[in-house]
Amino acid sequence: MKFVSRNDIVDYILAGDGLYIYEPSNRSVYTCSAGFWATNQFHTSISYIVTAGHCFKQDASYWYLPWNSSEENAKYYIGKMIVHTLSPADFGLIVMNGNITPIANIRNTDSREYPQLRIKDHIVVSSNGAHLCISGLNSHVKCGYVNALSGFASTIDRKDYIENIFVVNMYALKGDSGGPVFSYNQDLTHVSLNGILLGSFDYDINGDIKNAILQVTPIDFILNDTPINVVTVT
Repeated sequence: MKFVSRNDIVDYILAGDGLYIYEPSNRSVYTCSAGFWATNQFHTSISYIVTAGHCFKQDASYWYLPWNSSEENAKYYIGKMIVHTLSPADFGLIVMNGNITPIANIRNTDSREYPQLRIKDHIVVSSNGAHLCISGLNSHVKCGYVNALSGFASTIDRKDYIENIFVVNMYALKGDSGGPVFSYNQDLTHVSLNGILLGSFDYDINGDIKNAILQVTPIDFILNDTPINVVTVT
């Protein structure tokens, strides 16, 4: 029998995995979801996990939290959020300097046939009715259709506005914020990244759950505001 050192075991974080957030000032714990892996345009050795900007907490540390697990499973340190903004786009960058390795895939482990979805590229959603999906800590993977483009919403602190979001007719759960929004390619194993999950109104309107809406921060507004490149499989 060959014994392997614990230091040689590598764990991985995918888009849609959970983020365990510990804020030391008040010993509070929060959860969000990883949006995607990106690198610095000028220093490609610097990697980030992109997530929602409202997932920022002062001096907080960010840890990897697997699906279907409790906080005791948050054993792999990711890093700290060094950049965050709420307006005009809601996103943040966690610089990776912990003991976990990113992969340019989206978690879909509820599916035996396609447990990981490979991020092929990133595109801008340009039409109503487009079929989009999310991956998040608590909702896992679910899909819906674009209801509206070029919308706006108030920031989480109600002090400003978020511009040019788009709206999808589905709902998400607490902890899904920041997770990837994507569209399937024809082979069902590759996907195109469209944005990250901003928020959700997960309630019935007139008794019809189809009226629940999901707010999305478009990928182009994230990339236009900061010098990062999305890491893809190609």
